[in-house]
Amino acid sequence: MRTFSRSLWLVPVLAVVLAGPATAQSWKWDFGVYGGYSWFSSMLDEEDTGLADEVGSAEVHWRPGFLGGAQIGYNFSPKLGLRLNTRYADRPLTGAEMDNNFVTSTNLWAGSLDLLFRFAQPAPEFAGMEILPYLALGLGAKWMNPAEDNFTCLDTVENESFNCAPFVTGLPNAPRTWGLGEKNSLMGLIGLGADWRLGRSFALRTEINDQIYSPQVYRA
Repeated sequence: MRTFSRSLWLVPVLAVVLAGPATAQSWKWDFGVYGGYSWFSSMLDEEDTGLADEVGSAEVHWRPGFLGGAQIGYNFSPKLGLRLNTRYADRPLTGAEMDNNFVTSTNLWAGSLDLLFRFAQPAPEFAGMEILPYLALGLGAKWMNPAEDNFTCLDTVENESFNCAPFVTGLPNAPRTWGLGEKNSLMGLIGLGADWRLGRSFALRTEINDQIYSPQVYRA
């Protein structure tokens, strides 16, 4: 049986963008690599785990930390662009006070196609640093591959089986067993960012965004 769960990514990223000019001072293609920090909301709360708020493992989430990724973008116009946005992080599954790792490592991959709606466009002639803010809306997938997944979970509702990593909450009074599935999930993205254009074909990109998806957590 799959439990209801939720997880949001709040990720500021810093990207280096190499742009090839197509007309006088604009560009059509860009490529960037980035690193940033990820924070995760709880996928299981105290009602799910059977623990009180003050207990360290009352809520279960991935530990916050570093992520890396790459982007390839195409700009239809100075104010509208499309990008392929990929990222990777390796995070343990932990309790609310981060004093207990339920799963020691989880490979978290994500990929999305994002539309960028720019609030400003480059000047006709580049004369100095420009700040070009934008709104990003995307849709894609999240892949979750936990360590210690040499177990098999059977979902009797969906009639499917898959590799999973089990963990137990509620100890010692009300033990509850869960399985974190090696599966993917539909993912949405919304973010705000800005390109800090430092040259005709060079810019720094900063962005903060939410990735919204449902981790594949099952009650055993």
